Amino acid sequence: MAHISPREIDDVYFSLQRMLNPPSGVSAQVVEQYIHDYKLRSTGNWGRILVNTYQEEGGVVGEYNPDAVLRVTNRVHEALCHRYIQA
Repeated sequence: MAHISPREIDDVYFSLQRMLNPPSGVSAQVVEQYIHDYKLRSTGNWGRILVNTYQEEGGVVGEYNPDAVLRVTNRVHEALCHRYIQA
């Protein structure tokens, strides 16, 4: 630890920040962007995206709504098909 300069520590944190933030500064907001948009793939908060998609499909957080869950699952499935089969 005595041989590590504060500058080197800063460089590590800046590198991590660059890896975590998308280069464009824009992150995915919907399932389809997160999965198959090559510029936004794997950016954004997946948990937040799923919650928002669930709400878009008529679900209310904390309530039982298997139909909304099925619609979200279908959207994820279609996005995966688009990414791996059609692309």
